[in-house]
Amino acid sequence: MQRKLISSTIRKYIGDKTMARPIKETPTLYGEDARRFAYAVEHPKPVSTEDVKRAQEAYEWCKSIAKFDFGW
Repeated sequence: MQRKLISSTIRKYIGDKTMARPIKETPTLYGEDARRFAYAVEHPKPVSTEDVKRAQEAYEWCKSIAKFDFGW
C-alpha cells in the first residue's frame, strides 16, 4: 500500500511524464566552429595540481561511500 501511495504522490508532483527524455542527435560542426573545436581538443588547457588533488579527493570520498553489490 505504501508503494502505491508514494507512486501516486510522485505522479501528483511531476505528472505522468517520462522521467528521461531521449538524447537528441549531436549536431555537426562546420567552418570556424569546427576549427575551434578541433583546436580545443588537440590543445587542452593545463590543469593545476591543486585541481587534480581536489578531484582525486572527491573521487576517493565517493569511492569510500559507494556500496555496490552486483551479486557476482
